[in-house]
Amino acid sequence: MGALKKIIAEVKGEAGALYELLILYFYALSTASPNPRDILKMASTPSAPIRDLSQIFRKVSEAVERWGYELNKALRYVLNKIRDRDVQSFLKRLSDSMTLSLDIREFMRVELERMMASLVDEFERRLDRVKKMIDAYSAILTSTAFLSVSMLLIASIYGINVNNLLLSTAIGIFIILTLMSLLIAHSLPPDPVLHEEGHCPEKLKLLKKASVLGIPASIAISVTLLTIFGAESDPIKAMSLPLLVSGVPLLVVGRIGLRWVNKSREIDRNLPSFMKSLGDAVEVSGSVKSACKLILMNDYGPMNKLLKKLKKRLEMGFSQRLALQTFGRETISKLSYSMSSIMADALHYGARGSIVGKAIHDYSLRKLENRKKRMQAAGMLWGIALPLQAAFSAISALISVLMKTMAAFINLTSSWLPLFAPIPEPYIHTFFLSITFATAYASAFSFYRIRGDSSFSFTYALGFLLAVSGAVYAFASMVSQSILRMAMNLTEEITSLLGEL
Repeated sequence: MGALKKIIAEVKGEAGALYELLILYFYALSTASPNPRDILKMASTPSAPIRDLSQIFRKVSEAVERWGYELNKALRYVLNKIRDRDVQSFLKRLSDSMTLSLDIREFMRVELERMMASLVDEFERRLDRVKKMIDAYSAILTSTAFLSVSMLLIASIYGINVNNLLLSTAIGIFIILTLMSLLIAHSLPPDPVLHEEGHCPEKLKLLKKASVLGIPASIAISVTLLTIFGAESDPIKAMSLPLLVSGVPLLVVGRIGLRWVNKSREIDRNLPSFMKSLGDAVEVSGSVKSACKLILMNDYGPMNKLLKKLKKRLEMGFSQRLALQTFGRETISKLSYSMSSIMADALHYGARGSIVGKAIHDYSLRKLENRKKRMQAAGMLWGIALPLQAAFSAISALISVLMKTMAAFINLTSSWLPLFAPIPEPYIHTFFLSITFATAYASAFSFYRIRGDSSFSFTYALGFLLAVSGAVYAFASMVSQSILRMAMNLTEEITSLLGEL
């Protein structure tokens, strides 16, 4: 179970993010008190932005205050409950610093600088690895088209077990694509943009449910349509219809969902300057309410409306801590919510606003810079995957027509030249449709993991690739029908000549 939870945490992108949040949070609290015991007690409150770690710190505080444990030893005792290696390593160093009676503020300053440097260097290494994998992935997509066509032609050789050969080829391609997409996912964990806390708008909740349910629904619809129309001679019904019907709804849901993502991204762009201004204004004016009057003179884009709500809540008597936390939730941004929660707790415990605001400013800028680089890498993958997906659909349509024409010739020559065997049309449709879905899912998942922002990216990319595949297949099939008619006319002429002989 421990290994499974670790994998789930890595898939969700929680591992590295929790460590970064913890360092920034402890640094902010260290400006409020030089006593490590006070800092751990502050971090043990249920509303702390470090999630489950607050429960562990609560146990440490209870062990120290109620049972007389030494703080450094109490920290050591709870390390085995923490799965994140970076967090575990930091708490070990924190325990050692307490043993050596080091200044906690100086210790946290060094830890923050170390984390900031690692945030850039580690990301660059991971991004370089992903770029190399994108080149390999493009080669795999190209080989997939070549391999699928080759195996289909080989399967037409007389004596070959068509069903087993095509099934083995499809499974092999599926395994290779899955492994490659998982390698990309492992190399660059996601960086979620939308937060999962409460007060999420109902529209966004419905979109998330539609996005989650849309994936299995699209598979079920495709299988159903393939079962009904798979034996049809019309390629549009057999191939294009399942792709379009399953792809278009996902495309619509993903596109609407990405509007929320883009809205959160726009808020995050204004976050660094806002947090720095807020910290400086609080230190000058002495309260968040007075600071809001000062910073509202500036323009923070989509944040302006939320800032007015924050000011109004403070004027109504809300606590600074609660008002800032509510402000973070209303942004729908995970980064803004986390940074607002850290600022709220830091100011609540008397931390220096200017120092905390500067730390949040620097951290947010690095996160946003990393996001830009991720978007560039995702664009690189998309520029490869989309044309290859469309090309494979066009090739599939052309080969389907050629195989149908070849079947007509094989039926004519099978009595005196039994070298080839016609492949049933349902086999061809199922084969190409399964590979089209496999490449679309692998490309969409890789695109989502490189962007790392939201599951809506996966839904949108998958819907777009499936819709494009269906549209291109329909167009290529109609164009190829002229080739088929010409071939059929040639077949009729050959039949008449054989009849005369």
